[in-house]
Amino acid sequence: MSEAKRDPIVMATLVLLAIISPLGLIYCLLGLAGGQSSPVAGGSNLLLPTAWFGTSALSVFAMLRGRRWGAYLLGSATLLITLIDIASGTATWGGASLGLVIAVMIMAYLRSNGDSAD
Repeated sequence: MSEAKRDPIVMATLVLLAIISPLGLIYCLLGLAGGQSSPVAGGSNLLLPTAWFGTSALSVFAMLRGRRWGAYLLGSATLLITLIDIASGTATWGGASLGLVIAVMIMAYLRSNGDSAD
């Protein structure tokens, strides 16, 4: 799909997420390694966000290249972390809001790339 057909708001959101995801991954990895203080008590609590940021980085870079599987992977990872947070009682309004923003972005991405092939 040509760059001109992509929705500029979706692209701006993807670029923003492409910047934030690797930074979040680095932050979480430093927290797990003990080189960074973390607002989350205990290193094991960082495993889930670390996995999500890594998956998010991979997914967003795939989506920027027009690959629909990136959207499905990001949606699955976001749904999984949300369900785990709800089940463990650690869900927050901020996390729920982020999940909603990502869901809307994925829907807009899939709608704008409806005629592209993997």
